[in-house]
Amino acid sequence: MVNGSEPEPLRESRFSCTRPSTSQGMGESAGDGDLSLTMNLYSKARLSFVMQHAKEVARQRRVRIEDLQSLDLLHYSGMSAVKSFVEEQSKSWLSFPMRLLDVGAGIGGPARFLASHFDLAVITAVEYIPEQARVLSELNELCLLTDRINVVCADFLEIEFHAEKHGLLVSQLSFLHMANKSLLFKKCNESLNESGSMFVEDFYA
Repeated sequence: MVNGSEPEPLRESRFSCTRPSTSQGMGESAGDGDLSLTMNLYSKARLSFVMQHAKEVARQRRVRIEDLQSLDLLHYSGMSAVKSFVEEQSKSWLSFPMRLLDVGAGIGGPARFLASHFDLAVITAVEYIPEQARVLSELNELCLLTDRINVVCADFLEIEFHAEKHGLLVSQLSFLHMANKSLLFKKCNESLNESGSMFVEDFYA
């Protein structure tokens, strides 16, 4: 839940953002505190290029997630890290998680992979940067995944999790930017159900 209401998929005509109201959120990076340097990994030109590519594909046929995977992944090893984790964890799951959470979702590569791997699951993709959240939503629409992926543009540390619990939390190259690690892992714990799993890959010192 975000601000007491269920998160809704973003649409181009209804775009909203919840930005942090405290100094302990994502705006305070683990480095020098300059959000533009530490988090905004996709320039506007890069985002425009990705959208142009996706729309060119859409003019010919339905866009598949495979059409975007060379462009929509910020992680240095692409999808292999998440894919390996999911495949390994799947061996021990009695049932697949039905609610998944992607923290620092970027423009949605991992979230769309999870949607394709877990056919019936609903993914909540949390992204702090408005421009990336908007492109994430637009790419989901082109892939016909708006009913499977809820896009929330907000500071993860500001989100209140009540009845909404997830069976899997995934995050890549995002935790580094959140200085208040105690609150961060508290939020992770709040967001997961009792049998929930968490996959995080990031730089650390």
